[in-house]
Amino acid sequence: MRQVHQAVLKNGRRVVVKVQHPYIARLMPIDFVNLERIMSWLAWFDSDFDFGPVLREWTKESIKELDFVHEARNMERYARRHLVAPLWLSMLRSVARNMRSAGIDVVLAAPVVGMVSKRVLTMTFCDGFKITDLGELDRLGIDRLSLLK
Repeated sequence: MRQVHQAVLKNGRRVVVKVQHPYIARLMPIDFVNLERIMSWLAWFDSDFDFGPVLREWTKESIKELDFVHEARNMERYARRHLVAPLWLSMLRSVARNMRSAGIDVVLAAPVVGMVSKRVLTMTFCDGFKITDLGELDRLGIDRLSLLK
């Protein structure tokens, strides 16, 4: 759906550039229609497997992800801590608090002003590692269970 690349701006600032594949906006809706057909056949055989409502909601939200301007707005909301979903914000704060208590800074990428379009998103570069990188957590001596609290 997209590729992500590191880059350096003319002013020397390190950034990450996310670029949408050219045909994904046309192909993704077709994939969702096909998936909905398959799921409706499954529901016809067994009504316990009627995932139509979930699939329709997922489709609606996934299509929004094709617009990187929308994604940039969401990143800015995170930064301002005005999320629509307070539970998610609470979980994010909890993970960040536990990471900091373990001696790890938590940084959220931010969009670079003037370098965002529907199909290209330029963000600040955040040096580090994913929280799912168990090897790095072990190397740093981070107690994984403390991150779950």
